[in-house]
Amino acid sequence: MTNKNLEQIKLILFKCEKCGKLCEIKSREDVVDRFVWRCSCSWRRTIRKNTFIGQFVISLQLILKLILHWALQTSQTDQSKLLGLSRETIVTFQQKLRLIACQSLNKDSVKLGGRNKIVEIDESFFVKVKNFKGKDLKRPQIWIFGMHERESPKTIFVVVKKRDAFTLLN
Repeated sequence: MTNKNLEQIKLILFKCEKCGKLCEIKSREDVVDRFVWRCSCSWRRTIRKNTFIGQFVISLQLILKLILHWALQTSQTDQSKLLGLSRETIVTFQQKLRLIACQSLNKDSVKLGGRNKIVEIDESFFVKVKNFKGKDLKRPQIWIFGMHERESPKTIFVVVKKRDAFTLLN
């Protein structure tokens, strides 16, 4: 999908800070991503400014590959070999991604339920296994309490120390 297609389906839009008109993405060779926002009033800005990717000097293509490998849980060592980046860059990038993911999944901002809404709740037990064999119940145990609103993507997961009714319902 080209930038024009993205603009046409209104997936990406940017208004000029100078005159308020909608900007277009234009090619420009002297910036790292080779694209800028450009307005008819001649104002321009890089597509990275005031964004998460603006914190990094690597190419947009590499950033997208890093996000993919992070989502696929590829090891940092393998990412370093595949993408030719230092492990420090990958660690820093993944820390920023985790922070963004945590902020967007903030449980305080999600409201579940309401009139004619069904919320499913469940608790799950997690324990780290050793050598991929069974559950060693002497190891630290983690209980996760989850809630999901049917027919919507709204979901919350919370780590709980106690599984009694008082803790789970409050």
